[in-house]
Amino acid sequence: MTMLNINDPHGFRVELEKLKILVSETDLTLYEKSLLTNCFKQIIFYNHISSVESFSFYLQGIIYDSLNSIISIIKKIERYYQLNIRSLVEHIARISLNKKHTGEQFSDFVRHRDFTYLKKNHSNEIWNFLHQTYSKACLYIHSSPSAKLNVNYTFSQLMVGDTQST
Repeated sequence: MTMLNINDPHGFRVELEKLKILVSETDLTLYEKSLLTNCFKQIIFYNHISSVESFSFYLQGIIYDSLNSIISIIKKIERYYQLNIRSLVEHIARISLNKKHTGEQFSDFVRHRDFTYLKKNHSNEIWNFLHQTYSKACLYIHSSPSAKLNVNYTFSQLMVGDTQST
């Protein structure tokens, strides 16, 4: 199964090809060219989603959760790392589903049926992986025994690490 959609409704591939032509004419190393190309892909993606008001809000959430994931890794706080990962997957799903926060409670919640829809109508491989990642994160968030959280730890012990794997 291919993970790429052959449609290019926003002209991303055209822009990418222009960049590749420009980069090929430089004396950059292959690594530098690849890095530049990958950065460009992310830039045009974030530029696109930041131009849509609801996506801009979710993009800010992605940035916030990514920064907090880094902090959780540094501080060895597995449960909050997993919380941020779950939130990242939810933001990606909201963007993919074109969900909008209407101000009503639960208006942009991501539910199991949303993952079912995404797996059925988009790349099954990607959404299977993201749904599995989401489900694993839920184990930590909801204190499942399989997450091996040190639920009996004291405050001082939790400052060192919150799971048996940290």
